[in-house]
Amino acid sequence: MFGIKRLFGKRTEDNRSSSVKLARQRFAQAEAEMFRRVEAEMRLASQQGPASPIEGDAANRRIAAMTIAFDPDGNRAADTASGMAVAHIRDEYPLERGEFWTLAWKGEEYKFRVSWADDFMIISRERDDLSFDEAVKLANELNLREYSVPMVDTANSHELLEKIDVFVNLFAAVARNRLNFMNIDIRFEPWGVDRRYHRRLKFAPLKAAE
Repeated sequence: MFGIKRLFGKRTEDNRSSSVKLARQRFAQAEAEMFRRVEAEMRLASQQGPASPIEGDAANRRIAAMTIAFDPDGNRAADTASGMAVAHIRDEYPLERGEFWTLAWKGEEYKFRVSWADDFMIISRERDDLSFDEAVKLANELNLREYSVPMVDTANSHELLEKIDVFVNLFAAVARNRLNFMNIDIRFEPWGVDRRYHRRLKFAPLKAAE
């Protein structure tokens, strides 16, 4: 009787050991595949340069070429051709340096958060040799807000990327009207998105600062 128990116990332990070993092998395979994908993305990224900025008249023409309908307060812009619309919902707390937006498309609405850097942050990032007073002076002259626009999680990311110019242009139209006295720099450069879809637009103020 005891011999049977010992034999049964040994077989149970062997089965558990085999299950653990198989689980570890599968985990190692999945981990290796993940690292291969990350390495491939990094290699691809290293072979491609950043998106060339579109600015001045070229940037303005992108917006002018669209048929954009604004709501009365200017916080929402819709493209009448595609039916896509982008709206600013609210600002995050100042120290968080972000804003909440929505994308309306094909009968669905998607929320997304946009981060930004102001002129002082940009000067401090690029010119660490300056004193505080010098950085403040240059920041006031720069009068810039730089937006980092994410990839919006939609039902079909491929379809959105095919319309990426419409999306980015609508975002730009709203951002420029909200902050019409500032220079606006918009970067759509999400990690993991093929760089042929990356965009960077730079706009001068729509009106002089008061």
